[in-house]
Amino acid sequence: MVGLLAMSPSAQAAEGLYCSVDFSGRNCLYATMEACRAALGVGQGDCVLNPAALPAPTGAARFCLAERWKLACDYATLAGCQRAAAPRHAQCVDNPNYR
Repeated sequence: MVGLLAMSPSAQAAEGLYCSVDFSGRNCLYATMEACRAALGVGQGDCVLNPAALPAPTGAARFCLAERWKLACDYATLAGCQRAAAPRHAQCVDNPNYR
């Protein structure tokens, strides 16, 4: 699972859904995980979701399927979310509103 990094809003660029994180810093320029990984190269850093670019969540389940246009919190289990995410090249994240 790709985690969300806690940063101040001013430190987060909302240009892309994914950010590369490496020795040079954090660059949120990528619409897809694949584009982010390709830009980094193998073993050169990590790609994470850009929390500033995520839409408001819908649903009340524990896990959300994160895509550029929606954050659908409809999954009770991480495994269920990951099964739905795989063919869509989406990511699963914790529901920020889950209680």
